[in-house]
Amino acid sequence: AREGAQAAGGLPPLAPSAALGALTAAAPAYAEESESFVLQGVSKEEFVLLTAPVLIYLAFTIYRTTFNPSAKISDFLFGIGSLVVFGNIFSILVLHVRLF
Repeated sequence: AREGAQAAGGLPPLAPSAALGALTAAAPAYAEESESFVLQGVSKEEFVLLTAPVLIYLAFTIYRTTFNPSAKISDFLFGIGSLVVFGNIFSILVLHVRLF
């Protein structure tokens, strides 16, 4: 299909070395741009708090599928409550910041 499009004058011939050179030259700028885009307007602490529910449920799903298939949603909620309580105690004692 590409040969037919090239013959018709639609696509230029590929230059892999030039494309690879341009891609590697733009990679640091792209990485800086993508990092600022992901965290644009959101601090790192807010990002951690926003992604925490997904990561906690992912950990619970791995636990349920690997170790305890009979785990229920009440076990998940108990785990979240425990994380909140112990996380607050940790932040008070170690970080000297009271979250709740």
